[in-house]
Amino acid sequence: MFLHTIFLLLTIGYISLIISLIIGLYHLQDGKNSQKYFVSVIVAAHNEEENIGLCLNSLLRQTYPHELYEIIVIDDRSSDGTWEIVQKFQERHSKVSALRIDRSPEKMAPKKFALSRGIASARGEIILTTDADTLPESPWIENMIRHFEPQVGMVAGFSPLDLAEKNSFFSRFIALDSLSLAAVAAGSVGLGNPLTCNGRNLGYRKKAFDEVGGFREIARFISGDDDLLLHLIKEETDWEIRYAFDRGSLVHARQPENFSEFANQRIRHASKGKHYSPKMVLLLSGIYFYNLLLIGYFLGSLVAPKFIFLWLTSFMAKGIADFLLMNRFAMRYRLSYFLSSFPWAAFLHPLYVVIFGLWGQFGKFKWKGESYEALSRDK
Repeated sequence: MFLHTIFLLLTIGYISLIISLIIGLYHLQDGKNSQKYFVSVIVAAHNEEENIGLCLNSLLRQTYPHELYEIIVIDDRSSDGTWEIVQKFQERHSKVSALRIDRSPEKMAPKKFALSRGIASARGEIILTTDADTLPESPWIENMIRHFEPQVGMVAGFSPLDLAEKNSFFSRFIALDSLSLAAVAAGSVGLGNPLTCNGRNLGYRKKAFDEVGGFREIARFISGDDDLLLHLIKEETDWEIRYAFDRGSLVHARQPENFSEFANQRIRHASKGKHYSPKMVLLLSGIYFYNLLLIGYFLGSLVAPKFIFLWLTSFMAKGIADFLLMNRFAMRYRLSYFLSSFPWAAFLHPLYVVIFGLWGQFGKFKWKGESYEALSRDK
């Protein structure tokens, strides 16, 4: 049967992809750079009065030489007390500077505009970006810079969504989701074909940023200040891209407070899917249809037992491969407890991919209090 053949081929393709990503994790290199660059840490903040103080305190406690980095906070149209808090830090700490944005241009996403303003004023040869609701480890800057060898233009890192205090199934699922996405990012970098990254923990040379025209080509997309920029640097320059595969490079992040916030976040991330390169779109489409068929064969097995063996074989192979990838990644960061929800999450994952993947292309989402439509995001 033709559909059986397609399902089998997609299964083999998916398992092959995951195995290659596992191999990629073993190919990741330790940072060997010893040069102490001047670093500009850029933090875009929109209504972050509850978080910005904790983030800045973490950045001020870095082990990197204090005379060799600056912190630039861009208050992106905040209506709460974010600006006042940042001003107090600026008054007390000479390395903290602040910019305030009252309006963003219509044809540029607000966060990209904020980051661009910060980068334009930066004195550092190396730009590190993070969000206002994060807590970087104290050796974060030091460990990221260690990977900026002369030929390296961008370094990605892991930003786990740490388990919430209530430690619910939802909290464990979100934590595992952040780990799985990072494992894919790290493995693909190890293979020399980086697929994605996260702007909460990202660094790049200002020169590399300028070489691709900054965010000019991707300015109108509400998301993508991280992975779309990664693809520009990969495709349009000769710079290498590395992954900081060590615990000291972690940037801890706050979990979404509820399912609605989580859903909007994932839909926003999925909304940029059609703006990837044709190869990336083909890869994502294959993963999407594989998960769609997994759901279809599971439902079919409920009424036609002849489908059970094919579905179960594919599902088990997928589960084993996914677990091996995530376990290898989690062990490096001593975060194996993130895998506690894996058995249940494995059942939910195909549904999760199908729903959010489709919604991200045609639905609506909210971000930072504003509503967006996926189909109108590139106007």
